[in-house]
Amino acid sequence: MHLELSSPPTPPVVVDTLAALGVALRRQRIAHGYTQAEIAARAGVSARLWSEVERGARLNVAADTLLRMLQLSGLDLLVQSRRPLPRAVPPQQRRVR
Repeated sequence: MHLELSSPPTPPVVVDTLAALGVALRRQRIAHGYTQAEIAARAGVSARLWSEVERGARLNVAADTLLRMLQLSGLDLLVQSRRPLPRAVPPQQRRVR
């Protein structure tokens, strides 16, 4: 399901909103010369959905659809911890209401 993208990898970019993710998708698509209709058809989504995601206008995209769009665009999703979570309260110390 991957497109044959021949350019070198780009440095990682922190994406903290769906709008920023849309910008990354748009840049990647344009860099490789695809129209929204062409790449959307390959991903099995509508050109309208692809356009809305690129513009940050669509905020309720199914995770599997978004992952498919990223994969097809040659983008990776990296999940990395930014800071430690506070320790969970042991069950015996939790207050029951």
